[in-house]
Amino acid sequence: MITVEALLGMALLFVAPFLHGSARNQAFQADVAKHYTVALDELPKIADKAVSTSTWVWGTTETIAVIAVMIVGYWISGTIARRRTIATSATASSPGDLVEV
Repeated sequence: MITVEALLGMALLFVAPFLHGSARNQAFQADVAKHYTVALDELPKIADKAVSTSTWVWGTTETIAVIAVMIVGYWISGTIARRRTIATSATASSPGDLVEV
């Protein structure tokens, strides 16, 4: 299950950069149309994104940061689970119990 979740998370991170544009333009055009009193032949569009080196650097940094947070969360979750297991086994064999494990 963890492998499937990790693969889905990585697939989402891979696909996310390709999802951009149309919703932003539609919202921009709706706002422009709302403020105009005359009919427009063609609504203006937001300029296309300019890809540069900094775009790739920030995107890569963001992806690495998200993956690092996922790994740290997994590690912390495992640590907490191990502590609970140790605490449960330590209290189960206390002298006052009727059944010893």
